[in-house]
Amino acid sequence: MSARLIPSARKNIETALEMIRKSQKPFILVGGGAILSGASEELKVLAHKIQAPVADSLMGKGAFDGTDELYTGMVGMHGTKTSNFGISECDLLIVAGARFSDRVTGNARPSSQRTRRSFRSMWIRQRSTKTSRPTQASSVT
Repeated sequence: MSARLIPSARKNIETALEMIRKSQKPFILVGGGAILSGASEELKVLAHKIQAPVADSLMGKGAFDGTDELYTGMVGMHGTKTSNFGISECDLLIVAGARFSDRVTGNARPSSQRTRRSFRSMWIRQRSTKTSRPTQASSVT
């Protein structure tokens, strides 16, 4: 039995998939919502399928296996240099089950022009390496 999606949800998922396909340096950030929703296995499958490094927030500890080769550590002011650098240098940030608090970003306001809600519990930020303007794909809300 296949899941039925409302047209706007289908479009958001298709947009997210297209952004992932086009990305050359994706990075995944997981938070406590990934634990609450039981998404650990799905995160592992996604990370390995797209070969994206994975960082976690303090509340996301345990959502992704800390011994996995793609795991970079915790993000934010108490995080690892690898995780913080990875997030700042990626061309696509996939965030599952986390919010952008000042502990993670160093700033309470997210980069609003490039951050769009793609679908529930998943935020995607795409950076263009050619221009500072948001891309058409990232302007979908």
